[in-house]
Amino acid sequence: MKAEEREIRRKRRVLEHAVESGNVAKESRTFEKQKNFVAMGRMLEMIAKEIGGAFTNKHELTGAHGGPIRYADVSDMTDEQIYDELRSYGIDPDLIHVAPKSEQ
Repeated sequence: MKAEEREIRRKRRVLEHAVESGNVAKESRTFEKQKNFVAMGRMLEMIAKEIGGAFTNKHELTGAHGGPIRYADVSDMTDEQIYDELRSYGIDPDLIHVAPKSEQ
């Protein structure tokens, strides 16, 4: 089983547990029995919103030690200078995708 499937199943179990006695959960199960998965999804979405957006897909990105993400303008560097910079951090440039430089 893929990690995404496990996560979806986990979220569904938590969600079902949280609203077991609620009318919306009953409606969701009714829609599921009717194979009306669009309506069932809407009911589950309503429940998730009701409990505070616990299942929104948000990710917070930070830099080292929770600080800001480091940004460096490399538009004036040659490809070789960029590769040397990457190597100085222990990154093999051949193993990453390099986007083409934009024309300014």
